[in-house]
Amino acid sequence: MQVHAHYKTTTIIDDPDTGADVEVRTCIKRLTLDEFSAFYSNYVKSANAPSDALVARQPDHPDEMARVAEGGAFVLSDVVVRERRLAAMTEDERTRFDNMDAAEEAFSRRFLADTITRFVTFEPDQVWDDSSGEKKAVVKGEDIVRIYGGRQDVLRQLLQAVMFENTMSAAQKKVLRSRSAFERSLTARQPGAAGTRPAPSAPGAEPAALPTSEGAPDRTTPSGPSTPA
Repeated sequence: MQVHAHYKTTTIIDDPDTGADVEVRTCIKRLTLDEFSAFYSNYVKSANAPSDALVARQPDHPDEMARVAEGGAFVLSDVVVRERRLAAMTEDERTRFDNMDAAEEAFSRRFLADTITRFVTFEPDQVWDDSSGEKKAVVKGEDIVRIYGGRQDVLRQLLQAVMFENTMSAAQKKVLRSRSAFERSLTARQPGAAGTRPAPSAPGAEPAALPTSEGAPDRTTPSGPSTPA
């Protein structure tokens, strides 16, 4: 059995000329124990920001826990619950919350950019950049971050790919690839601002005990994991 320095996967990016989804061949570094330990610690820290808990739905509020149907969506959206929590804060509490939220978001942006810069590359001759007046292939992680800095859907795929490729078995990746392809056929892309906090888990991912925060704002929802090539 040959072990490679990188995992092969794909990133779904829309073609700016046609609007069609394109599978971009992507390489994810196989992390060392020290690299993964630091990455995982920051991943969990980014996904479980203390400020999110301050605006999350509360179990002792029956109306916030009410669902449209058993196992279905909540009657009150996360946005409504968040606004309710913010409205109930005093001026000092809101100032502390805003400062905390800004610091956490800055940390998440740095973590996202650093992860992609260090651990992600595109295979050559797929994505091109002519912003400098010269057509160049986009390969390095730092160029990916620069070009897709405003594309939450792209950067989150890459962040999740670093986690999934370094924690899941080949069999789990095969299942996830099929599931992700099916979900993409049903769900339209919803781009947003990049540099936001990742969702800490995905179906079948290891380790299974990744923490989650159901009441976190929508910015924690990933656009979907990358899939093995």
